[in-house]
Amino acid sequence: MPRRILAAAWVLALAVVLLSSCRRKEVDEPSVFTLNGAEKDIVVGLGPDAQTVSFTLECDHGWELSPMAVDEAWIRMSQERTSTTTWTFILSISELTGATSRSASLLFHSGSLKRKYTVQQEAPAPFFWRRQIGAYGVKGGDFLYNPARQQLSQLRYPGGMSFRILEPATARVCTLSGLPEKLEAGQAFTLQYRVSEKGFVTQYESYPDVRVLRVTSSLAWLRFNDNVYFIVTP
Repeated sequence: MPRRILAAAWVLALAVVLLSSCRRKEVDEPSVFTLNGAEKDIVVGLGPDAQTVSFTLECDHGWELSPMAVDEAWIRMSQERTSTTTWTFILSISELTGATSRSASLLFHSGSLKRKYTVQQEAPAPFFWRRQIGAYGVKGGDFLYNPARQQLSQLRYPGGMSFRILEPATARVCTLSGLPEKLEAGQAFTLQYRVSEKGFVTQYESYPDVRVLRVTSSLAWLRFNDNVYFIVTP
């Protein structure tokens, strides 16, 4: 009989130890640990333009953030505590002008749990590598703006605008007209391309369904097809 009592007491003591261990483990783990309300890692795909993204971290337990393995030249981070268990993170992403995509991750730790927020910025298509204002692939060959020997002017009028590239030495003028007054990605319109020399029109072409592919603070890329496209100032 004493042996049975001793065995029962041993089992009870072991159960108490295990229960205590589980309780300690529960205390050391967060009951809430989310990114944007989700209990999973997040991957955000971005285009090449400069932009700002934000997300929230909610955690009711102590947490740590691993150092971000990223070049500080293209991404900056700030954070703000918005409640006792919530933080808002803001990432400022610079424009990607190179030919290689890039990514960076924020890794959060709380107890034995981890959450990762990853930003992936895609490199621009080769079309966007060109940054010289003008008309590409048009009949008669490219007509590109060279500030060393040409003058560029922009005319805005109600509902639209036009561009004019003048070469004073030859009195040759390239005009792009029919553009919307404000360029925004996704727009489509008919663009008129005209070249004149000493007052006589030598080339004229109307391009229907020209689309605005991308707009930055300094340039806008317009596409008619894979061979004909235009770069202007917005």
